[in-house]
Amino acid sequence: MTGSLWRANQPLSSNDEIVSQNADIVIAVMGVTGAGKSSFIASVTGRKDIRVGHDLYSETSEVKSYPFSHGSTNYVLVDTPGFDDSSISNEEVATKILQWLESSYRSGTRLNGIIYIHDIKKSRMQGSAYKNMRLFSQLCGDGALGNVILATSFWDQIKESVGAKREHELKTSKNFWANMVAKGSEVVRIRPDRSVYLGVLERIAAKNKVDLLVQKEMVEQKKKPEDTTVGKNAMSRSSEIRKFEETLENEKKAEKRILQEKLKEGQKAHEKEMKQLRTEQEKSQREAQQSQRRAEKEHKRNVREDRRQMQQEQRTIEESIR
Repeated sequence: MTGSLWRANQPLSSNDEIVSQNADIVIAVMGVTGAGKSSFIASVTGRKDIRVGHDLYSETSEVKSYPFSHGSTNYVLVDTPGFDDSSISNEEVATKILQWLESSYRSGTRLNGIIYIHDIKKSRMQGSAYKNMRLFSQLCGDGALGNVILATSFWDQIKESVGAKREHELKTSKNFWANMVAKGSEVVRIRPDRSVYLGVLERIAAKNKVDLLVQKEMVEQKKKPEDTTVGKNAMSRSSEIRKFEETLENEKKAEKRILQEKLKEGQKAHEKEMKQLRTEQEKSQREAQQSQRRAEKEHKRNVREDRRQMQQEQRTIEESIR
């Protein structure tokens, strides 16, 4: 590729016009934050200026293109912001990706394929990741799924048997990748080895260029991003999520009210029980006091009676003596 097409060692942002020749292999790299997208691109291009994140904060906040050559093939790897980033919403990520896809399509750039990277260390695909995969599939459209490679990363950080089990579930479950695989998507394992990464790129390089469904909808059918298939579903899913969150919040409030009512009822029952206990204690004390007073009176009567009898006996004795 000539220098007139690319600025040397300078990534192209989403605002740059990408002009590619038919021989150029243009590949977008997508996935959730932390899956290894930037690491993949940095390793395969040999670039030292690509920052690699190691937490929930993406090092890629904009769509950037990195050209490099391998053998006689000129590649362009497009790094995209990651979904599920703590610092940017999925809606913002989707907007940036859609803007790049539209502008690149208008400028004549055609993708050869997309690499979607998934962290195999994840014990299960989270709800948000599942939603993102559905949106990703709709973004591509059935006709472009044959140009998609689903790459599982971090195999060096997990037991082979555990990773294989998770990989099998991803490939065979209709909730995950089964439908995409059935329509031509490939599932590959990637390890931190440049030759492995290049092998993945060569798989896509062998494919014809492809137009994504969302690109044709936005450019050829002149639809707004929110009116595209993926846009409608994204908004619908966002609406569902908001409703779900509102429902959860209402349920939490209801549970809190119920708990507070139960606590009040429990407090009232406790106070009633304590009052009843005090009443019974007071009653017992009164009865004990009454019993004590009766016993004292009885004792006094007995003493008086004993004294009277003694006096009577004494008088009887005195009279008999006389």
